[in-house]
Amino acid sequence: TSTARCACKSVELHFPEPTPRFRIHCCCVDCLQKAQWAAEHGGPQLPNDVVTLRRPMDLVYFGNRLRVTGHKHLRFTKLRPDSSSTNCVTSCCHTTLLVDHTYYDGKCLLLFPDLVELETVLDPPTFVNGSLDWPPKKLKELPPEPPIGQRVDASGCSWSDKNHAELPPAFEGSVTFEELLGGRDPEVLGLAEDARSWRLRSQSDE
Repeated sequence: TSTARCACKSVELHFPEPTPRFRIHCCCVDCLQKAQWAAEHGGPQLPNDVVTLRRPMDLVYFGNRLRVTGHKHLRFTKLRPDSSSTNCVTSCCHTTLLVDHTYYDGKCLLLFPDLVELETVLDPPTFVNGSLDWPPKKLKELPPEPPIGQRVDASGCSWSDKNHAELPPAFEGSVTFEELLGGRDPEVLGLAEDARSWRLRSQSDE
């Protein structure tokens, strides 16, 4: 099993999987923005090398089946009305615990090892994602490992192979992200999209 805790340890997440399904580094401006928003409201601070763009954010993925203690502290947010991601943040200490995304198809969940206290077995990150959101100069300064662009892991499986696999079997007290959300509408934070966003820049070029 694997366990994740918020900064003040009021909330614990228990996953049946002993290790994440996949691990990557991510240059996506949305990942950084949601973490920085939480930090500005008293949440865990990002490591300095992430803030200064010397390292992308660390991302791990587990199957969408977990047991939660401390439900009353869970809060759900989106950066903008059209955001594809829904974030689970704690109200007790503003730790970003989980992220769901429409592309995950209900099969997996994202966690940030830089922000949560994580007890699991971690393999090295497989690749760097979202590089189009980063300044080219900063990309050139990254080490050769992990490589930029999607790759298969040591077992020869892609991100999709692992993260779109079936859910772990239900176990006592387990829920999915959708069940945690319980039909509620996430709070929309209304943050402006980062100007470095490749999506935003590509729209302005049209």
